[in-house]
Amino acid sequence: MHETAAPEQTESLGVAGSIRLSYWLAILLIAALATASFAIMNRELRNHPTDKELIRLAGEQTMLSQRITALSHAAHGAEHVFAHAATLNELRRSIDEFEANHRRVVEASEAGNELDRQAATRLKTLLTDQPYTVDRLVREFVDDARAFVALSADPAKRLLADPVPLDSATAALSGYHQIVDVMSQNARMTAERTATLSRALFSAMMLVLAAAVLFIFRPMIRNVAERTHELIDARNEMAHLAAHDRLTGLRNRVFLTDHFEHMIEGAKRRGERVAVLHLDLDNFKFINDTYGHMAGDHVLSEIGNRIKSVVRAADIPARIGGDEFVILLNAPGESADIERIATRIIEAVTRPIEFESTVLRCGASIGISVYPDDADNPADLLVDSDLALYQAKEAGRGHARFFSDELRREHEVRRELESDLRKSLQRKEINVHYQPQVSLATARVTGIEALARWNRNGNEYVPPQVFLPVAEKSGLLLAIGRHVISSAIAQAAEWHHAGLEYGRISVNAARAELTKDDFVSFVLDTAREHDLPANKLSVEIAEGMILEDDKRNVADNLRRLRAAGVQVELDDFGSGYASLTHINSTEIDRLKIDERFIRNIDKDRGKRRIVRGLIEMAKGLDIAVVAEGAETISEMETLRSIGCSNVQGYGIAFPMDAALVTEWLHIHSPCSPIPLYDDEMASA
Repeated sequence: MHETAAPEQTESLGVAGSIRLSYWLAILLIAALATASFAIMNRELRNHPTDKELIRLAGEQTMLSQRITALSHAAHGAEHVFAHAATLNELRRSIDEFEANHRRVVEASEAGNELDRQAATRLKTLLTDQPYTVDRLVREFVDDARAFVALSADPAKRLLADPVPLDSATAALSGYHQIVDVMSQNARMTAERTATLSRALFSAMMLVLAAAVLFIFRPMIRNVAERTHELIDARNEMAHLAAHDRLTGLRNRVFLTDHFEHMIEGAKRRGERVAVLHLDLDNFKFINDTYGHMAGDHVLSEIGNRIKSVVRAADIPARIGGDEFVILLNAPGESADIERIATRIIEAVTRPIEFESTVLRCGASIGISVYPDDADNPADLLVDSDLALYQAKEAGRGHARFFSDELRREHEVRRELESDLRKSLQRKEINVHYQPQVSLATARVTGIEALARWNRNGNEYVPPQVFLPVAEKSGLLLAIGRHVISSAIAQAAEWHHAGLEYGRISVNAARAELTKDDFVSFVLDTAREHDLPANKLSVEIAEGMILEDDKRNVADNLRRLRAAGVQVELDDFGSGYASLTHINSTEIDRLKIDERFIRNIDKDRGKRRIVRGLIEMAKGLDIAVVAEGAETISEMETLRSIGCSNVQGYGIAFPMDAALVTEWLHIHSPCSPIPLYDDEMASA
């Protein structure tokens, strides 16, 4: 998981880095273009003040030349001395101003820094090139004006002074008009060039922005959008997985737990009922083990779809684990309506399922509890529906059963039984009894089975078939099993060290024990602690374990035990689905034929045929056989006649405590084997 997360994290960091790089690259490009635009526009616009200044000066020179001409004529015609003197003073100031302006025009033309090259050249030509230069015409005009002033200021020569000729003024004026034309044209060209440059810069800016959008921001936005969608999809998927079962698409246990309470609260406000349908599949383990997990997954998925097709949108179907489903019916109506829905679900589930050209059949049992009839909270309703489911399975599978007061009472009894069992285990009140196995050929003891026994509160015997299922469901079976194994090994070690012949001590191992990683080390370490050889020990497993080893270490633990010398026996063979095709001598050392085939075997020809076939096939596989449940001499004689080598049952001995079975072993030592054909001794 971490290996897949690392490349994704690296990719995310790479995308983030690309986005940052693209962003700053776009910013730098736009900043560079803006700076260049400012520099170019600034250079172009700097020429504009020079054009404006020269045009203003040329205009002033035009007015001044006219003023000088007019003042010279006014002074020439003035009769009063004071008027004449004032006019001459004004004329002098105008001439000085005219000359100052002309110098500024000449200096600007000579500098030419802020003028267009063509305009500067034309202006210089107008001012300095021969023969008709503005500079020469202006100087002639100024000289004429100053000459007039000089003569007019001398009373003796006043009559000799001639006013400034209009031709001279007109020539100077014409030169300035040309300067104005040149500068106006330069201003127009500058404006046109500025406008063209502005349009080019604007187009370039748009191109850069378009390029940034297309090649930088668009991919960046696309990447951000893709990542955003991925995050949203991942969030939605996580939310879906948090509330749904991945295989069937139904709601899961977490969602069921969260919403069950809300459904009950809503039903309470509306005065309605809520029904809990607890469904468990029949024959699913056989399908899963026989056809494989893919077939099992296909069956679960198909059943999930069928359940969804039956229930309403307001109902909540959920898979709570394995082959168990819970359906919450919102406002289901009367009990008859609930029963009809349960029946429809069972009918839908039991329809054949096709898988890779194979037709699979799976049944279902349903337990039903109802709010508020049975309980008013989710936990109790689920417990009640589970109890009803157990009753439905006991009724023969394929049934639906409602929770009842009788079931409640049974549940209370079971809870009290569990409580007492837990206390008895703490007080070490679980006893171990032993039942011998003998050879029908030699009448010698070939083995002893260790069995758990419980006297409740010291005075009430509780059969194993009653308290062991309670122990398994409450999680106490592991502790009981280890107590029995430890006690049995310790007792067998005493017999072994005392020289008593007992064959092997056999202990039962439940699935809860065999799936533990430390089971093998516990057994072998306990045997070593009591100095008991491993070959004096055998482990009995239930028939169903050879079919139900689903990805657990049961088979591996059994192999390790056999490798150490411990024998493995298959208990109650024939009580389930297993057959000799499922076992071989590399896994099993001995079969224990279930007592249902042994009881009345002397009177039932069919049982004799079955047991004879089992014995012959087991011998062909080099597997020993033990017949369980033999009670009469006639049954044992029949078993001996069909080739059964070993027998265990009340016909040999009842299960006894350690002291009594030790005495029994002393009595039936190898020197005095059991007289199997003496009715009085057989019942002893």
